[in-house]
Amino acid sequence: PKRSNFVVNKKSLTLDSLKSSSVVDTVNNPAVFGIARSLDGTFYLATAGGLFTLDISNFKLKASGVKGLDTSRVTGVWIGGNPEQIIVETSKRGKSSTEDKLWRSYNGKAFAEVVFRDTTGKAQKNIYDKNDFTTSDVAFIGDRAFLSVQAVEGSASGLLKLDSIGAIPYDDEDNQWLYGLNAGV
Repeated sequence: PKRSNFVVNKKSLTLDSLKSSSVVDTVNNPAVFGIARSLDGTFYLATAGGLFTLDISNFKLKASGVKGLDTSRVTGVWIGGNPEQIIVETSKRGKSSTEDKLWRSYNGKAFAEVVFRDTTGKAQKNIYDKNDFTTSDVAFIGDRAFLSVQAVEGSASGLLKLDSIGAIPYDDEDNQWLYGLNAGV
């Protein structure tokens, strides 16, 4: 058997094996933060240079085709549920905070930014960013997804629930968006 280390080659859209003398260029060889496999066998790679799908037969990569995902630092990808969902997080360090966004492909549809709604169903803006959250893991139960989230450089943590229409708030005296605030998950 042969053991190889692979890097993403964003320029040629391939996975390249490293040689011992290789120098990694972080622009053309972005770091891989996560990988997940869909039911149809497609591999999704979350990288510092965008979201890619991988054809395992020839190690060819393909950009997602969504501008917000192809030009962003994608820090996580999770797949599961029924119908299948693909949840992606993008993250960008701003001057004083980390700007994170959640994206989702639901039931084979194109990726869209997650919509956050209040208890009356009205869309809310910048909820995820405003609270400086990041996702560490996702559990899928039917058509719902529960995201383990925590505040970047903070102590707030809990579960965020996504269903077929987006993120729906819960009643919590401190923060209506999370279950188990400050409890850890």
